[in-house]
Amino acid sequence: MTVYMLRNNVTGLYYRRTKGSYSPSVWVPQEKASIWTVKIGPASSKSRLEDQYRNRRPLQDLEIVSFTITEITP
Repeated sequence: MTVYMLRNNVTGLYYRRTKGSYSPSVWVPQEKASIWTVKIGPASSKSRLEDQYRNRRPLQDLEIVSFTITEITP
C-alpha cells in the first residue's frame, strides 16, 4: 500500500492535519504526522498552505512524499 505525507523541506518536519480550516499549521516528526492513501489529500493541503504562506518569507518548500507500507504491526 502506498501512503502520502506532506514534508517541509526547510525544517524536515511533516504536516499534521488539524480540525477546522483556519487552525494554525502543525509541523511534527514523521511518526506523528498525518498520512493519506490518495495523493489528492496532501496536494489539497499543500495548495492551501501555499496560499496562506504566499506573502511570507522565507518561502515554504513543501513536498509530497510517498512511502510503501508492506506490513502493518499493532
